[in-house]
Amino acid sequence: MRRRLSFLFVLVLLLSACFEYDGVVHINDDGSGTAEFAYRVPLGLLEKTDLEGRIPLTDADVSARYQMRAGITQYRSEVRELPGFREVRIYVTFDQVESLTERGNIYSYTVEGPYRVFRVQLDKTSAGTKKLTEQQNKVIGNVLDRYKIRYKVFMPDKIEQSNAQRVEWNAATWEIPMSAFLNPSKNVIVLEAKMRVSLWERLKWHVGNLFS
Repeated sequence: MRRRLSFLFVLVLLLSACFEYDGVVHINDDGSGTAEFAYRVPLGLLEKTDLEGRIPLTDADVSARYQMRAGITQYRSEVRELPGFREVRIYVTFDQVESLTERGNIYSYTVEGPYRVFRVQLDKTSAGTKKLTEQQNKVIGNVLDRYKIRYKVFMPDKIEQSNAQRVEWNAATWEIPMSAFLNPSKNVIVLEAKMRVSLWERLKWHVGNLFS
């Protein structure tokens, strides 16, 4: 049986390939909304890595992941075979953004003081990486810096604060280099965007804290 190589090492071996991932979330005031996740996986990665269970690669995988999940009201997928790639697009409608949480990647949408905060905690360890030497980190990191995971959120109102690389009124965009998942000194990457909430929501938040 052919030995399976780690995900990151195969990325280095396949320098001509490009793993792409985009996540876009549109969120409403009440926490409902829609999301689209799209990625293109080089066929060489499918042959040399054990990606099953990590990301949905077929329509059946998507159904297994979303069909019975609480908070997901609709979902559909598009899977296409392209020259050298498999492209997967997943469209989700949810009634609470927390329902997008999976594999340690935690979504939340909460009132914190004067702000409504959208937050995603990306679990670095869910990438399945192994401890690497300093030299391995340097070599692989130089390669993986070329590839990025992109996230974008559209909030219901103007974004006042965010750690995103780009903010355009109610939209925040993050680009995370794949090298960020190497030998994590911290186990999570936090994406955060804040908008101001109404006085009524602030009062409810303060009252809730008093009695919690």
